[in-house]
Amino acid sequence: MAADSKAKRTLIGASMIKFSSSLSVIWGSVNIYFFSYLKHHGEIIDSTTNSKLLLYAIIPAILSVMIANPFSRLVGYRNAIRTCAILFILSPMVINWKFNLLIFGIFWMIIPILCFCIAGIPLLNCLWTQFPKDLNKISGLAILMFSLGMIFWNLCFMYMINPDNIRAEIDASGLPIFPEEVANRIFKTSNIIFGMAGVINIVGSFMIHKRQSVLEEPINEDSKEVSE
Repeated sequence: MAADSKAKRTLIGASMIKFSSSLSVIWGSVNIYFFSYLKHHGEIIDSTTNSKLLLYAIIPAILSVMIANPFSRLVGYRNAIRTCAILFILSPMVINWKFNLLIFGIFWMIIPILCFCIAGIPLLNCLWTQFPKDLNKISGLAILMFSLGMIFWNLCFMYMINPDNIRAEIDASGLPIFPEEVANRIFKTSNIIFGMAGVINIVGSFMIHKRQSVLEEPINEDSKEVSE
């Protein structure tokens, strides 16, 4: 799989973006900590809250996948990826100024997922133009990095917010709720985790290059030096 420097940077950048953006889908294992904080501060949380949030996130996520390609063509593939990378790190920070179920659902959950969905299409497009003969290998690597990222961010989040592995208690409505000493760590944990993932995402987005024609063969720089 011969590759020039732009192809190699694109591969590394895409791997970084896939690894970091997987943070947006660990919601299923960390939602209990946010619900615990909201519950302690008077927000109404019941057994249907999680399902409602997921439903509200899925609908715009599907629409974002549909508009990803037209949007990327309009603003440029690399610009679309970079815009999503910047929003990915900034959006979750909003909960530091205002935190309720609505703000949380929009800025911590829905917008990062939309960034992941919209950037995913142009990212693969750029990657495939650099490696037109190795589509299966490249796609497999992207999936691998995304899967590794899910494991990494989930472990990091759990370790930071609940290092002593304190158990949740079942409240009167049947929901598992963590004590306030654990729930109050969500802001610090969220800021650090999204800060780390966001920086990786942004750096990766500036390493992406799109080859203008898939028929254009990548230049092997080592071979070029020998021939000269």
